[in-house]
Amino acid sequence: MISIKAGSATELVYNYLKNEIIHQKLKPGTQLTEQSFCDKLGVGHSPVRRAFEALQEEGYVEISPNKGAFVAEFTKLQIMQLCAFRIELQTYALSLCIDLFTDDDFIKLEGYINDEISAFETLDFAQYMDAILGFHCHIVDKAKNPYLSAAFNNVINRVSVYLALYDNFYDVHKPISFNNHSNLIQAIHNKKLKQAKKILEKISNNMIQVFEFNASNPK
Repeated sequence: MISIKAGSATELVYNYLKNEIIHQKLKPGTQLTEQSFCDKLGVGHSPVRRAFEALQEEGYVEISPNKGAFVAEFTKLQIMQLCAFRIELQTYALSLCIDLFTDDDFIKLEGYINDEISAFETLDFAQYMDAILGFHCHIVDKAKNPYLSAAFNNVINRVSVYLALYDNFYDVHKPISFNNHSNLIQAIHNKKLKQAKKILEKISNNMIQVFEFNASNPK
């Protein structure tokens, strides 16, 4: 993991570039040239290069030898594979713990939905992503299987990159995630594993549909 010193030139570039990506000002596949950020932010090449490398570790940037750095992009196949793996991991987790959820867990999950709503009202996409990731990780972590949680964290972090690149957060009046997450809570509360899996499949299908729409209707 690349360490970035607070207040450093690297942090300046990192924060600027990540903000541009999550606000979808830099589109998937956009080439990132070191010199342009040196000129724009008044820094040297080394901080820009380290910021690129840090964002590559997080999945937001791809660095290709002899070609340079680019904003990451997904193919439909990659998203389908990501979604399929996510469904299986989360369904397996629920098979282990669906009987273990307490009132406190449901309050916590409802709190994440409230955070989603608040983030949407203020157009705070970073908070919106944190709420979604927190919601789903809480469900998986309930299984108390550290290997399962580690695998799911890897997948959900890739989902967060997908959301930053392709989600229609800024273009809709109300994200459909609110209803999907509320319905998932209800399925867990009723201990309906098959119903919960169907909702997870619906969430994944929505991701694929948004990708297909954005791919065919570039802004």
